[in-house]
Amino acid sequence: MDGTRLRRLLIDVGVPIALGLVGYALTVFAAFRDYKHLIAAGAVRPFHWAFAFIPYALVYLIGRHVVLRKMVRTSGAPLWVHIGLWVLYIAAVMIWTLVIMQQMFADFGSYYPTYDSYS
Repeated sequence: MDGTRLRRLLIDVGVPIALGLVGYALTVFAAFRDYKHLIAAGAVRPFHWAFAFIPYALVYLIGRHVVLRKMVRTSGAPLWVHIGLWVLYIAAVMIWTLVIMQQMFADFGSYYPTYDSYS
């Protein structure tokens, strides 16, 4: 493998991995700051920030919501915003997949002959 192809592979694979790790680290850092803020605000036993290491943010948000709901009546806005954005994301992926599949199946006719061409 020459240097150009290796460099391109590192960019194509390394950049998304690095961005994912940065996002993951920011999520854990935000959970840590949230934990410290809740302690400073007077929460006796806030949901521990280490649960943010579970690689799905909803776990920490649900735990935080349950613990805070016992102390004060919160709206749970971070939890509901996350769930709403997740639903929108799934809908967008499904629509995008349907559009791509329709285009792909429409192009199949140009690659394979129809039965009419055999007669």
